[in-house]
Amino acid sequence: MLTLALRNHARLLGDTLRPGPESQGRLTLKRAAVMGVFLPAYTLIQSVNATGLALDRLLFPGFRKVVVNRPVFVLGMPRSGTTFLHRLLAKDEKRFTSTRLWELIFAPSITQRYFWLGVGRVDRVLGRPLGRSLALAENVVFGWFGDVHQTGLRDTEEDYLALSLVGACFLLVLPFPVERVWRLAYFDEQLSPKEQCQVMTFYKSLVQRHLYVHGTERRFLSKNPSFTPVIRTLVRQFPDAQFIACYRTPEAAAPSLVSSLQQGARLFDHRDPSSALSRKLIAMLKFQARHLLTNLTPMERDQYALMAMEDLTPEPRRQIERLYTRLGWEPTNEYKAVLNREEHKARGYTSRHRYSLANLGLDKTMIERDLGPVIRELADADQKPSVTETSDDVHTTFTVSSDTSQHGNERA
Repeated sequence: MLTLALRNHARLLGDTLRPGPESQGRLTLKRAAVMGVFLPAYTLIQSVNATGLALDRLLFPGFRKVVVNRPVFVLGMPRSGTTFLHRLLAKDEKRFTSTRLWELIFAPSITQRYFWLGVGRVDRVLGRPLGRSLALAENVVFGWFGDVHQTGLRDTEEDYLALSLVGACFLLVLPFPVERVWRLAYFDEQLSPKEQCQVMTFYKSLVQRHLYVHGTERRFLSKNPSFTPVIRTLVRQFPDAQFIACYRTPEAAAPSLVSSLQQGARLFDHRDPSSALSRKLIAMLKFQARHLLTNLTPMERDQYALMAMEDLTPEPRRQIERLYTRLGWEPTNEYKAVLNREEHKARGYTSRHRYSLANLGLDKTMIERDLGPVIRELADADQKPSVTETSDDVHTTFTVSSDTSQHGNERA
């Protein structure tokens, strides 16, 4: 793991200092200032995390014997309701266990988790002075992008973030906008079998560590849109896994994704954070939607399910019940009560994420041409009912209708 991490980060740093013609990184004063803050903090966090993972092998060697049984992966198009669905499923706490943001950033190792859990117990005894301070810091750190993606240290989040330790997290495309990172968006196609095996072996060890701490009686629940191009590799590593793939109307998904990443691209002073980024992300969405169709639909019907964001957002309880039926799960009475409460909350939700196609370097003709057909194929695949699904299930119609997007029901 250490060799892989050092090699990949050395290459990323080299590509950053010597940006090639394909790189969106440029050597400017603004970018130098931002990287001057980011790199030391990033290096410190990753060094501490690497030390914790190494200590696990000495202090808790038993984690390597943990068997990962029937994990569930929530993936699909970015900005298509994966976060909303993930957090709904994670509330079924008797069935699932999932990673939280504080674990991914500060405690991917067993050693670190036990340390911080101990600190938390002491903090509660003392009246939570540390907890209150962290809450204030969260408002400052996470508040600036709350319109795009609401999160906090105690929220369930994408365990894909922990792969940044070995340079295999796609979000590294913001500080390191080079082709080496963009390859991750085409993981199954562009990484060599050796690279795929290295990343998946490391990822499985992270899942084993999580289950070692939180118990193996529950199923591991992962949410990662960035795992959409990793489906084939995931199936090889976890052959008994189940998959839930989210999708969304193309005229909503494309600008939402571009807008969410454009903010980071401007922060790190990319060369062309509008048109170039838009073109790359549209191509990525097209590939990933096709990858879903190619790799999920041949599976057994109880191994995967599709979920349209336009169906999930207005009536989460009904759609979750449909999902449980499809995958052969039985919701408990406690979880049914949770779904009833979430249904009520969903009716009052309004997104604050606003964007215009023109300002993002997009137009509805391009979106329809590149994404419309494949998203309609996904919708058609979703609308083929299983024997246990009723004929009055909600179906979604996909059209490109507006040059300006203000989606009141948008959820990441």
